[in-house]
Amino acid sequence: MVEVKLKTQNNSCEFHLNFNEIKLPDDVNILKDLEKEVENSIYHLKRSNEEIKQYDPDGKDKDLFLALNENKFSLNVKQERLLMIKKKIKNLECLNHFDHAQNTLNSDLLNNENKDMETDTDDEKNEETNKNVNMLEKEDLRNETIDTKTQGGGETDPKKGTHGQERGIYL
Repeated sequence: MVEVKLKTQNNSCEFHLNFNEIKLPDDVNILKDLEKEVENSIYHLKRSNEEIKQYDPDGKDKDLFLALNENKFSLNVKQERLLMIKKKIKNLECLNHFDHAQNTLNSDLLNNENKDMETDTDDEKNEETNKNVNMLEKEDLRNETIDTKTQGGGETDPKKGTHGQERGIYL
């Protein structure tokens, strides 16, 4: 809200404005452009007021006095708008930063879940392979097709003979 009181020797007036009605865009780039534009307007209003004060320091010229007061009013309006724009930019940047952090976190969680799912699938495959190997070893031991001296590491076929004495399981 902006409140401006203008007083002269014979006249006075008061303005009350509420800027809650102003709707600002949600695009940070547009808001930054607006911010620059309003800052430029504020600079020119201040410069104009300084020139008026230099030309008529006592405020005797009614036209210059009114122009000075109009500039003061406009300056207050612009400063209020500038604050609103800066707050909106700050809020949007915080939201964007939060959204980016949240998206990064979500993608990390999804990647970890996918890795866990892949690991679970690999674990299931390994368990199934181990079961199959154990079953094959038991069958081979019963059929006496594995050389028990090499603990299943060498492939032995009663018809073909021993093909190796390495340790480990080969499929």
